[in-house]
Amino acid sequence: MKVRVTDALKSKLIELNLIEKDADANAIETAATQAIMSEKLSIADFKTLQLDPDGDNGSKMISLLQTLVDQKSTPTPEPMQTPEPSNEKSSLPSWAKDGGLDSVMGKFNTDVGNAAEKTGFHADVKTVKSMYSDSKEAAIYPKTTKTGQSHPFAGQPVFEFTDAGKRQVSGTSDLEKAVNGAYLKLTANMQMKNVPRAMRLTDHDKELLKYAMNEMKWGGVLKGSCDSEAGSIAIKSRKLTAMEVKTVIDDVATGGLEIAPISFDDQVITIPLLFGELAPYVNMVPITRGRRIESATLGNMSLTSAGSVVDDTSIPLFATAGFISAFDTTIHVVNGSIEIGLDLMSDSPIDIAGHVTTKYGELLLAWLDEQIAIGDGVIEPEGIMVAAGTTAVSFGGAAATLGGYESQLFGVPKRYKQGFDRSRLRFAANETTYSRARGIPVGAADARRLYGMGEENYQIFDHGFSIVDTMTNLQGFFANLARYRMYRRLGLTMNMTTEGRELTLRNKMLITSRARYGGRLEDGNAAAVTTNHLA
Repeated sequence: MKVRVTDALKSKLIELNLIEKDADANAIETAATQAIMSEKLSIADFKTLQLDPDGDNGSKMISLLQTLVDQKSTPTPEPMQTPEPSNEKSSLPSWAKDGGLDSVMGKFNTDVGNAAEKTGFHADVKTVKSMYSDSKEAAIYPKTTKTGQSHPFAGQPVFEFTDAGKRQVSGTSDLEKAVNGAYLKLTANMQMKNVPRAMRLTDHDKELLKYAMNEMKWGGVLKGSCDSEAGSIAIKSRKLTAMEVKTVIDDVATGGLEIAPISFDDQVITIPLLFGELAPYVNMVPITRGRRIESATLGNMSLTSAGSVVDDTSIPLFATAGFISAFDTTIHVVNGSIEIGLDLMSDSPIDIAGHVTTKYGELLLAWLDEQIAIGDGVIEPEGIMVAAGTTAVSFGGAAATLGGYESQLFGVPKRYKQGFDRSRLRFAANETTYSRARGIPVGAADARRLYGMGEENYQIFDHGFSIVDTMTNLQGFFANLARYRMYRRLGLTMNMTTEGRELTLRNKMLITSRARYGGRLEDGNAAAVTTNHLA
């Protein structure tokens, strides 16, 4: 109910320096309420300053404010001690006799709620969301990669290449970090008998999970391990419905959970995107489907000349054999494990999420680069070095030569190099092979380096040179990484334990993770590979 604005009330509030002369009715009403609650203005004076204090508007407002002031000024009762038996008449206050403090607080809440409903005043209850900042700082590419080379995207916002274009990956907000930490605690409580204190679910964690299940985007599969299973529900970067929230809760109760907040997957994948040598440049496709992807690629159409233009000359048909090729990819399970000291964790869900996602992101960083380069295609995603149809370039097992690297460069046809971001056209080998490439001299009597003296810029022929330590000295390639497709199953799952002699003695937790990836080169012509560099 609105305060009756009068000249007298306005003048008094100006005198108290609570409003300006040009204040509107809403500002006057707010200032009047604050003045009464802070006891700068008494209820009696407030009545006097109202033109019609006995009217409907004024009486209801005054009654509510009087109630609030009385409640504010009433001291909190001291904790009661159990009285010794006595024959004297009990001196306990009435609130302690009639149902205790809970009863009084219940009546208090009811009275305040009724008053608020009648007058239009409502308390602003602080939700779990409002306890954390939900603003995201932009994730920015660093100046250098993990091997020290100049980052081609330095200073730009972090993004993930997908089939649909670039998807910007923002930094994780404090609210998302807290939710991710609560999710990890939930996983631990589902799986462990003796949950460490730092990983026990608190009421605050439960509120975070409740908020996440109703307001945030999730990814993965409910009621199954993949969406091809009968009765399963695919969740791809979206909010859960009320029915799905109930399903998640039921899934937790049975000890299984195949979905995770998207913010958790993003927090893990950010490190490979920031510091990876190959992973940031390939197409990373988030999926919810299960064990195998069946897709297709289109070849290049050709034109033929029909000679002179005369009537009745038939148009040659384009041969479509091989124009559409199957692009089937098996999704492989990758298991990882990390140990985290329990003393490093605190009760803060933000700290827990930070420790776990950083450690796992570092593991994933090296693994993804390795798979893109040399994955065997049998129990791992298929790497470029084993892909079919690539152009073979021979170095003859001898020292690196300018001609050899020119053959790699021109082993990828021009059509695979035009119209693409140049940063996605890259050489790759290990550090030893790169140093030999940069060590090619200008001539037998000239020790200057052919590619210049900027060895640590990790480039040759103005193209970036990615370092993959697990490649052998014999291996190397030049490829358009935009033609490599990596499928990333949403819903990273984790298992945790502190059991066992070693973990107990070292006060550590073992966390094993289960992710699913599948990938391969779309077109072998997009890469030129070498398997006989100098050993």
